[in-house]
Amino acid sequence: TKAIYELVMYFLWQSVAIVGSSDEYGKYGTDSLLKLFSENNICADFVEILPDNFNEHHSPSELVEKFSNSKAEAIIMFTKDTYVLSSLKKLLNKISAEPR
Repeated sequence: TKAIYELVMYFLWQSVAIVGSSDEYGKYGTDSLLKLFSENNICADFVEILPDNFNEHHSPSELVEKFSNSKAEAIIMFTKDTYVLSSLKKLLNKISAEPR
């Protein structure tokens, strides 16, 4: 989390979105990052903790809507790679389908 914090500081991002899984990795990463951010005036535009059955019973579309409506300059994900891939694929499909 310290390295991620350093990247956020390097790029001067003031607002980020954080997505974590409900396991120890996701909760620890999310909590640690939120602590570092709160100490340094970085805003978490939204924080989402994904349920254990995210891909099975929850559509990544709901998460994609949050991404789309967010003002965050970066998305940080502390979760399984399959959750990241399915969410980002949906987000990219949504972006490519929007008129320019």
